Amino acid sequence: MTENSRNAKTWCISIVSALLVFSSKTLALPWFVLVLPILPLMYLDMYYLALETFYREQYNLLKQKYKEGKIDIFNVYDMESPADKLEIFYQIISKSVWPFYGLLLLVAGVIGYFLATQVNCVGA
Repeated sequence: MTENSRNAKTWCISIVSALLVFSSKTLALPWFVLVLPILPLMYLDMYYLALETFYREQYNLLKQKYKEGKIDIFNVYDMESPADKLEIFYQIISKSVWPFYGLLLLVAGVIGYFLATQVNCVGA
């Protein structure tokens, strides 16, 4: 899950950087177009983090059962499904989500707004 989270961040930076370069070289894209790819990748990153949190909790429960001597072969394979139990939007307060995506949203929005106003001023 950590590798997937890292890949989501890598793709996010790559796409936003490519849009910024395209916007500065040709025509100015509206600032919200630069911010738009960040949101689905942020959601995907939060999903991976929620999955990792869920499976860590399952591991801790299994470890606790082992310490109490209440474990057998059936308990090992009797694991809950993460369906409908993930707290995806709660992950936004994570230290690996809000600083990264918050800063990226701010930088992309400010640079996109700056580029849009500069191109409009030059063209006027």
